[in-house]
Amino acid sequence: MKKHWLRGMLLGLSMALLLVGGVVLAQEPPFGESVAASINSHSSEAGSGQLETCDPDEGYCMYETWVDNVGNSGTGPADGDMGWIGPGPGDYANTCYNEDKYPIEFNIAVSAIDYAPGEAYLELLVPEVADLSVLGAVHFNGQLIVGWTRWSEAHEGWTAFYAPIDPGLVLVGDNLTEVQLQEGTCLSVYDGFIWMTGYYEFVPEPGTIMLLGSGLAGLAGYATLRLRKK
Repeated sequence: MKKHWLRGMLLGLSMALLLVGGVVLAQEPPFGESVAASINSHSSEAGSGQLETCDPDEGYCMYETWVDNVGNSGTGPADGDMGWIGPGPGDYANTCYNEDKYPIEFNIAVSAIDYAPGEAYLELLVPEVADLSVLGAVHFNGQLIVGWTRWSEAHEGWTAFYAPIDPGLVLVGDNLTEVQLQEGTCLSVYDGFIWMTGYYEFVPEPGTIMLLGSGLAGLAGYATLRLRKK
């Protein structure tokens, strides 16, 4: 008799775990979709040049910079080596190896991290079709970032370079990114952003709760009937 009761309970718990796990996994957004959304959201807006987007339904945060905000060595006034320089929607900075404003540097602002990041990426968004070989050393908060991937389907005529970073490198406040190029090359970096997963404020819908509750109640009732018959 105890075996039937235990089987019913174990089956109910397994179904509950599978349901909750499936809902959580479904919230993990494909990285590329957020890139395309970023391009479309502010392709000709100056503003502060900083944007922070956290989506509790999808479970990610993006922290973006698309207007230059710092000079060489991470200090001094902006030198116009990245971002949207306006006034037209296609007016982007272009920087060549070893010219006065080189290397490309900018700060990505993060106001707060009140969640536990699961994974993080550093992204360079380029308003042209570019090859990964143009990149030299890229540093984030002084740390050399390796493992870059070229994603050419971000948007027609655009290229995205992204690499995984340790979430622990991301600081509350300014995060200095330095982009060096291969000798003899030039590049337009329109947008730099940090993309992190782990931002969840999951509240099950009433329908989901009812479905799960009815399933567990049915299993409990079945186990009780089997127990009485025995």
